[in-house]
Amino acid sequence: MPFTCKTIPANINYQVNPLNLNVGPQFPRYAVLKNRCYTSWDGLPIQYDIVIPESASHVPLVIFIHGGGFLTGSKVHGFGTKYKPAIKALLKNEIAYASINYRLMGKNNEGAAETETLGIKKPLFDCVAALQNFRSNAAVLKLDYDRMAFLGGSGGAGTALWIALQGDMQDTAATDFKKESTKVKAVVAFETQSSYDKRIWANQLFNIAPNYFSLKCIKNIIETPRFRQYYYDASTPPLNNVSAIETAIQNYLINNLDYKGSQFLNLDMLNMVSPDSPPIWLESTKEVEDFPNNNCVPTNREQMVHHPYHPNAVLQKLKLFPTLNYVARINALGIFEQNDPIDYTMKTYIQFLIDKLQ
Repeated sequence: MPFTCKTIPANINYQVNPLNLNVGPQFPRYAVLKNRCYTSWDGLPIQYDIVIPESASHVPLVIFIHGGGFLTGSKVHGFGTKYKPAIKALLKNEIAYASINYRLMGKNNEGAAETETLGIKKPLFDCVAALQNFRSNAAVLKLDYDRMAFLGGSGGAGTALWIALQGDMQDTAATDFKKESTKVKAVVAFETQSSYDKRIWANQLFNIAPNYFSLKCIKNIIETPRFRQYYYDASTPPLNNVSAIETAIQNYLINNLDYKGSQFLNLDMLNMVSPDSPPIWLESTKEVEDFPNNNCVPTNREQMVHHPYHPNAVLQKLKLFPTLNYVARINALGIFEQNDPIDYTMKTYIQFLIDKLQ
């Protein structure tokens, strides 16, 4: 649908509590810029909102990526009740906060009136572009180029990990925003997925009793249209055997060019963890659910995409590198672990972000 891209003002207008956050008298003035746009890797405008505290120096930035399975959601979610305490604390500590839109699979939205053919690549690379655009505009937005972090839930959490765990995706030969770095100082991931290569789900996450099920079960669970939109054209007839599913995913990763050219697209965050990975906060409040082994259909899709096994798989990879900093709170598995110079036993993810950005 049509929408407006407002320009970034040359002079930022800081005000007294424009979002009515019910803060005290010592709270800094801040600016609210709504419906500004970043440019996607293929040249389309996509909206974001940002709040910027008044400061004598350029300020760090937390970028919120909403969830919704890459099919629903919007930047509005980042300003909901759940995240108001974070916004207030960040602003008080002179840290900016932005919430971004990105294209949703199979929909004409946010300036992308087109038939979906690239599946999950578009939302993932849109979020890469958002980070790079913020860095490209750091001077005018009065942002600190180096001190940026991600906050996300569900698909937004997985996307944040996907960007943060791999090597820098900057194009050093570019003359536009693509030349900017994609490295961040920290990631907070709520109810994350561990990989967007769903073959990994069958082979590594849910391959032990009582939760064992096959790749074909995963296909049935996530629903055929949703599965096909991740990896190939949704109009393709259903794939009815495991071999065809595996071939479709592999062809998608190898043959469909990503926005950078012909390189292989890696969707498995688990094999991206390295000694250079940033500090990560993993949090899950979901219950452990058993999958019935007879019909491959759980009570609901939540059992699979938000299973505590996902953040636990990420945690186990992080623990292979003793120098990495992390905090993991996976309630259903009784996991409360941390490896960080700061003790977060009685602290929240908000303090974690503040610490890593100061």
